[in-house]
Amino acid sequence: SYFVSWVNSSNRRALPPAGRILTRLTSKDLGPFIERGITRYRSDYRDTDVFIFREILNTIVRCDRVLTTPGGSLLLAGRSGVGRRTAIGIVASMNNMKLFSPKVSRSYGIK
Repeated sequence: SYFVSWVNSSNRRALPPAGRILTRLTSKDLGPFIERGITRYRSDYRDTDVFIFREILNTIVRCDRVLTTPGGSLLLAGRSGVGRRTAIGIVASMNNMKLFSPKVSRSYGIK
């Protein structure tokens, strides 16, 4: 089972003080929501092939729960190639959020 905020239509308004209402879904029920999110992600950010496997599905659901709570912030770290950037892009698209990713280089610092 997964708990996500995408099911309730009232979730498109401003973030309430207690966060968005979460709804319990099975992995079978979650599939169509993820497919719509991928379609939006492709139109909003970049056209990419996304292979949905358990690890990226869990990352998408966790990102949704964190980013739909007031003051929710997230630091994603892990192996390369597991889809962290894609997962956060899908969640941002599904929740009508703007995604900003700073460019980091050797000379990166506070200016």
